[in-house]
Order: sequence, then C-alpha cells, then structure tokens
Amino acid sequence: MRKKLWKSLLAAGTALMMSIGAASLVQAEPRQLITAPEEMSAEYFKTLQGNGAPLTGKASLTIGKYINKADNSEEADTSKPIGGIEFQYGKIGNLYEIQDGDATVMAYGIQNKVATAAGIQNSADYTHGEMCFYKDGSVINQAVQEQDKKKFLDLSLDLKKATTGENGQISAELAAPNPYGLYLVMETDVSGAYVMKEGKPVPVSITGSRNPFVISIPTYIKDGTGYWEEQITANVKNSTDDAEVEKKIVIGNNEVSIDGTETVADTDTTSIGDTVHFRLKGTVPSIPQNGNDITKYVLTDNISKGLTPVTVEGEGTEKGTVKIDGVRTAGGNQAPQLQLGSDYTVSALSSDNEEEKAPKYKSGSTFTITFTEEGLRKLSDWAKDGGTAKREIYFYYSAVVNENAVVGPKAEGTAENSGNPNEVKLTYQIAGNQEMNTSYDKVTEFTFGIDVTKQLNGKTDGITENNRKEIQFILYSGKTDAETYYQLKETSKGSGIYKMTNVPATKDTATKMSPAAGGKIEIHGLEEGTYYLKEISTIKGYNLLKKPVEIVITGKKGQNNYVADAVNTGNSEYTGALDKKDNTDGKVNLSVNNTSGFQLPATGGRGAGIFAVCGVLVIGAGIVYYVAVRKKERKAK
Repeated sequence: MRKKLWKSLLAAGTALMMSIGAASLVQAEPRQLITAPEEMSAEYFKTLQGNGAPLTGKASLTIGKYINKADNSEEADTSKPIGGIEFQYGKIGNLYEIQDGDATVMAYGIQNKVATAAGIQNSADYTHGEMCFYKDGSVINQAVQEQDKKKFLDLSLDLKKATTGENGQISAELAAPNPYGLYLVMETDVSGAYVMKEGKPVPVSITGSRNPFVISIPTYIKDGTGYWEEQITANVKNSTDDAEVEKKIVIGNNEVSIDGTETVADTDTTSIGDTVHFRLKGTVPSIPQNGNDITKYVLTDNISKGLTPVTVEGEGTEKGTVKIDGVRTAGGNQAPQLQLGSDYTVSALSSDNEEEKAPKYKSGSTFTITFTEEGLRKLSDWAKDGGTAKREIYFYYSAVVNENAVVGPKAEGTAENSGNPNEVKLTYQIAGNQEMNTSYDKVTEFTFGIDVTKQLNGKTDGITENNRKEIQFILYSGKTDAETYYQLKETSKGSGIYKMTNVPATKDTATKMSPAAGGKIEIHGLEEGTYYLKEISTIKGYNLLKKPVEIVITGKKGQNNYVADAVNTGNSEYTGALDKKDNTDGKVNLSVNNTSGFQLPATGGRGAGIFAVCGVLVIGAGIVYYVAVRKKERKAK
C-alpha cells in the first residue's frame, strides 16, 4: 500500500528535484494529528523500483557549479566548472505515512522552524508536535526558493559545508542511517570563486548567489514506464556576472495583471485567436559601491511564427514596435521608476532573427528592449545601493495566436515538446568586463486539433467532390442555452482543413464545415475544453446524427525537457500531446458514420410496378374471401 501511495504521490507531480511548482499556499488551517506519523525508513525506500532493479540504499548527491552555456541551451556548461564556491546542505525532511481517519496519506514532513522560515507554517496539511506535513511537496520547494538563505542559516540547522573543487563539484555526505529524504542546498559563499585557465586558477566575480532549493532523494523519473533515481546530480548554473533572465506565460483569471500578483507558467494551452500575455524578468547584479558601472543591458525576445505580438497602435502588426503593457521594478534598497523613451527603448519587430536557422523560429519575429544611457545610470545606482533583496525588472507584453500556430507537440524538424515556443535572453556588460549573454529562457504555448473521418455506411469512397458540400458540421462549446459557436477559416477551398479564428459567431453565423473528398475534416487551433461537433446536414438518403459528438480535449502533463532548466525540471508541464492512450500528435481522432435510411421508390420506377402488382394481389385475395363468405351464408339459409 505504501509503495503505491508514494508512487502515486510523486508521479502526480510532487517529485521535488529542484522543481518550481504552481501550488497554492492558501488553504484551510492545518489539521493537528493525535497519532504521530510514521517516518519511512531506508528499508522502505529500497522496495521502490529503480532503473532496472530496486533501489540499493546507496543514495548519492553531487552538487555541481558551472557557467551557463553561451549558446541557446537550458543546460549548464559542464566544460566550464567554477571552483571555490561554498555550499551548505543538509537533510531537513522525509516522507511520512499519516493516518487521517480511515484514510492513509503519504506526506512530506519538515520541522516547524523550517516551515516558518519558508513562510508556509500555516499552509501545512497536518501538524504534529514540532513538525509540519505537506501532501504536495512542491509547496516546500517553491517556498524555500523564494526566501533569502539567511533565514535558514539563522535556524542553526545541522548543515554541512563543502567547497567546489577544480571540477566544480561537491560529493555530498548524506544522512545516516537513512540517506533518503529532503535536502536543503544553499550557495553560501562565492568570494573564493575561480575558473581554471591554462592549468591555473583565475578569480572570477560572482555578483549574485542562487536562492536555496530542495532536493528529493530519490526522485521519480518519467522515462518510459518510469523509475526511481537515487543517485542525484544537481547542476547549479551561473554566469560569472550572474545577471539572469526569465520568461513566463501569465495564466489564470489575473492574466492581465502587471503588479506581481499574477500567476505564471512555462507552458499553457490556447486557441487560435486568443491573446497570450507574457512576462519578462531580468535581474541586476549587486555591485560594490565603488564598483564599475553597468554599460549595457539588452533583452532579446524571439517569438515563433504562431504568435503575433501586439504592436503600438497605427504601426502595423508585421513591423511595428511591440507594445509594452507595463514595467515594474523590485528589490534593492530603492527600486527606480523606469520610463519608456528616457530609460529604455523598444525595437520594431524584425524577421532578421539571430536564430533564423532554427526551424522553430523560421518566419518568426524578434524584438529588443534596450536601456538608454540614463536608464543604465539608474541601473548602476540601483546595483550599488547596498540592498540585499534581488533586484528585478519586469516587462509585460501580449501576442495573438495566429493561424500559423503548430498543433501538437512540435513542428516538423523541431525539438520535442516545443509547440509554439518563445524565448528571451539578456545581454549585459559591466565596465572592465567582457560582454555577457545569458542562456535563453523558454516557454511554449500548445494548441490542439480534431481529426474527423466522415463515413457513409462505414466507407469513405462515397464522399466525392460532387457531393461533399451536402455534408455540414458546426462546432460549439458550452451548455444548452449558453453555447459558444465558432467561426473557422478553411485553409484552401475543398481541403477540409479548418482553423480557429477570433471572429465571434452565433448559431446562424457559425462556420458550416464540409469534408474534403474522401471524408476528412481537420480542425486546428483549439485549447483544452469540451467541444461539440454537430452535423446539420448530410447526403440525401442517409440518416443525420441524432446528437452532437462530444469531444473532450485535455492536455497531457509530464516531462517537458524543452522548457526544463536547473531549477525547473519540467516534470508537470504540458507536453503537447493529449491525455489519451498512445496520443502523440495532439489531435482527437474520431469517425462519424451515416447509415442509409429507408426510402420510398421514385415514381415510375421498377419499385412502383412491384407495388402495383402487390396491390392487385391484395384486392384479388379480398374478392376471393368475400365470395367464399357469401357462399357459406347461402348454404346456411
């Protein structure tokens, strides 16, 4: 029972290996347990299935520190290790079995003081003594990553110190006798940072440290049938100047928010015609008061062809200047107010994409946000103000999903799970240092489709160019008396391929879709939801469908390596496939069959002659019967 519960818990998205969850921290008051939860032992973990064999009990944790790759990559460049970086780490929690009434629950337990430092002591599902327990482990990691390491250093936890060597690695000493559980990892001192050049250590300036994070040992790997990994490597990537960039999709009911209350994600689903809201975040490195100024700060944003950025009114959608919906700053001692024009400029859209050779951005667009001389002065003053809170700049903009949007996980020749990708990088320079480029941070939008095969008596060859227009369908969603109807655009006359539009429709104006010769109808550009395909006419002589066909589209979530990075492993992201067995293309496949109905024969045809003969026979039989009855009556008299 425990094994099944544990596997279900993490396979559903609570595996913690440096993941950033979207779990809400707002819930009911924690339940106080009377019976103490049972902590899982090393022997229990050894019953879990590893990669080809059960876990061995020989768990390990390797912490690596590397410079970001210079090219478009989500990975640390393991050929460029950073030595001299001090980390502190230690076990802060484990998995527990909890008896909640008649239910047995598996939950992660951490000390109350750790939960308090993370700000989630009131968000626990259960408490007992000095412990807090959480059914969704991502809540712990998410909260820890949002805190300054000083909060945890002040707790006098049982942490070990270690410093990266020339290879940039630390082989962590795990807890005994049970090495499994939750481990807090913090980068605590970068003053001795160096890289090896020509066999000699060369000091480098690390201007900002990574936030604390939590590692789960073991971690569930969704590869094939899935397995548990007990030998964990956590590669922490930094550029030596350590300004960072992030791109997110703003989702949910507050998707137009620009005040920091917005909910964000790395993947989402959408329909053609929808407006998608994006958030860009760049950080500003901390610089000593007598340090050098920031001399360059440029954000470069690449957008795939399936999205059209919203531009300044009157400038056109193809080459206009991208409209910034809002900008805000946070952190340091006093965050500056930034003004468009005086502090930063936004370029017009360009198709001269520096990633033009990458298929996923071919025919897409690029724009830049560049800080002016006055803006750079503000950034430099801000970087030197002595504040300890990370300095962050946020830009918001929007884009409309267009008819070029890719359906399913990827376009031909592109990366798996890339969908309709977007990415941003930061180029910056501090006087006296080389120009630095972060790696691209990626997000992606997915859209889905419906693939219909229309049949007549189970066959498609009866649907020809001459009669295909007699068959008509409309598409809608919503409940009775609250339907939403759709207008779609056929890609070419007679193709049977229709794409969503953002044109409002009624029942009368909804697009009437006809199949191509051979019976195929494809509908592209749908987000998650329940849709209804209603047949409103068919070929003469065939029965019309009595009810609309209900179609439920649910995106599959799981491992998405396209958007994964060192702190977000992509274990609970959309993949572009549907949550249906063996689905790989993001399309719902269905058949609609009309059977032929009973018909009266045409006047003058052979059938009419048969009816006439039958009529004569019936009348004759009646006459014979009448005569026989009369004879019997006479005899009786």
